[in-house]
Amino acid sequence: MAHSNPYSQTRKPVFLFAFAQSADGAHLSQLREEERQVREALQEARDAGRIDYEFLGAATLDELYWQLNRYHNRLAVFHFGGHSNHQLLALEDKGTRGGNLSTVLGMQEGLKLVFLNGCANAELVQELWDKGVKAIIATSAKVKDKAAVEFSRAFYHALKSGKTLRVAFDTACAHLSDQEEGRQRLGIYRTLVKGNKEKGGKFPWGLYVRKEDEALLSNWKLPDPFTPPEGLDYHTEVELGEFEVNKQLVEELFAGMAKVNAQCAREWEAYQSGGGVSFKNLQLAIWERLPSIVSGHIRDLFTPAEKEKGRRRLIYTNNIYLAFTQLMAALALADFWKTLVTQPNGAASIRPAYQEDLRALLEMKPGAFDSFDHLRLLSSIHYIKKDNNRLGSFPELESFTEQLHTDKAVFSAYRFLEGELRARLRAGNIASGEVSDLCQASEEHLGRLLGAGAFLANYQLASINDITVHNGLRSDGIAYVHWYSLTGWDDNSWLRESLRRGKFTCNHSVVLTSDLKDEQADIWVLSPFLVDKNAFNKKADVPKIYFWQGTREDGAPHYLLASTLTDPWPQPMKAADKDRAEEFRAVLQLLQYFRTDLKPYLRP
Repeated sequence: MAHSNPYSQTRKPVFLFAFAQSADGAHLSQLREEERQVREALQEARDAGRIDYEFLGAATLDELYWQLNRYHNRLAVFHFGGHSNHQLLALEDKGTRGGNLSTVLGMQEGLKLVFLNGCANAELVQELWDKGVKAIIATSAKVKDKAAVEFSRAFYHALKSGKTLRVAFDTACAHLSDQEEGRQRLGIYRTLVKGNKEKGGKFPWGLYVRKEDEALLSNWKLPDPFTPPEGLDYHTEVELGEFEVNKQLVEELFAGMAKVNAQCAREWEAYQSGGGVSFKNLQLAIWERLPSIVSGHIRDLFTPAEKEKGRRRLIYTNNIYLAFTQLMAALALADFWKTLVTQPNGAASIRPAYQEDLRALLEMKPGAFDSFDHLRLLSSIHYIKKDNNRLGSFPELESFTEQLHTDKAVFSAYRFLEGELRARLRAGNIASGEVSDLCQASEEHLGRLLGAGAFLANYQLASINDITVHNGLRSDGIAYVHWYSLTGWDDNSWLRESLRRGKFTCNHSVVLTSDLKDEQADIWVLSPFLVDKNAFNKKADVPKIYFWQGTREDGAPHYLLASTLTDPWPQPMKAADKDRAEEFRAVLQLLQYFRTDLKPYLRP
């Protein structure tokens, strides 16, 4: 179904930063510092939902062009930091001619500024203008490495503070002049020309704009975050439009399940041909086959009472997205942790941008969850493994991540749900007249994203309560008896069982596997990112799965109930609470193990 409403793209602009040493090895000592300071200057704006940014810490030509295509028409600012001259921008693998790059940049309809923070590249301005780029910061002479860092930091700090392009540029110029770094002296320069023939005190940076676009300099600044306008037309219950509620979501998702599951394929074929499988049958199959922490939220969306309550449907749609993305991130983290432990072939090389995402996870406070992007984390983990030739043991997960980056429809679904639906629900600025169209677009996008992750239908979540060792006098060998329960979609289907295995898994943990009874099947331990409250006691009780949401100020982990995404752990998880002491120690120990195993790979 083609989109017929205005919610096909997120409105959040993207800043793309490409930092690179030259392929000939001429080293710039301050590039990493420039990346750190610019990221710090813009972090607040990103956390507030005003922008997104992407940092390429060691940019290659292929990666640069891939990112330009990935953020097509969402790119607001492109920044290059590294060696340059009047023809070339030096990348990690090769140089790219300014004319070639200008063609791709000129195709970005939302592009406001190109910032070339290297030496003597002002001659590229005309080429960029000719291709349609409106405003450019470029240099007319050689620039010192340290001065380039100071200038870009001052510029983006001013831009983050609400300044226009012109005022931000003037602020950076004044700052650099005050620091006396604007004067060119002997030192390390960002030029591809060896030597230092160009001396003098000419201030190198200039802001260049086409005459017809001069108003841009005084008008454009960082967009405000989603905030409720005055007089917002808001009603709790909204009559939906004419679209078929649930149809697009169910069919997109089940079509994905049919690609990975033979039984689903037969049911899908029968449904399409009218061979006795109804729409209700598809719904039941989704509930039964997907992990309960996702399918439970889908079931909420399908209840008859909610079909006409559009605003509540938006909330339920967002809950499905949040449960799905948190589960996918937990799988990625579990596989990454498993890879670090089983493939300890020296320290992994992790790019600064990916380290930042991992730190954001480790340092997350409960309140930061509202804006934490779990699929961004999944993507970072994927590329860390690729950079280090460490293949994970979960090929379906890797395939999903590749699809997220290469399939335009899947990527658009993710960006819409994360940057439009989730952000606007968080801000509460959806007017009544928008709800119906937003419901339709959200359900279409959600179905497409869930369809890409439909491999989950072939896996089951199990909660391991305890493991006991059996080694009798006449036994053939040691057996590990697992007391477990499957987390089914229906509480009535829950049953605590025991299973003898030749290998142990992990006590008091939530695991994912295709078949717990199959000794050859891979098992991923999802705790401490998911925990089962009832896995810590000896009672036979229905599993209660919780998502980790960060660490509180007192050092205690914070969890929310997966089935509601709102109810925190029943009591504060503190070691002082005697009835919670075992739970606290077990969860905290797992979190500490993860931090310890990850620490060697993160720079201080």
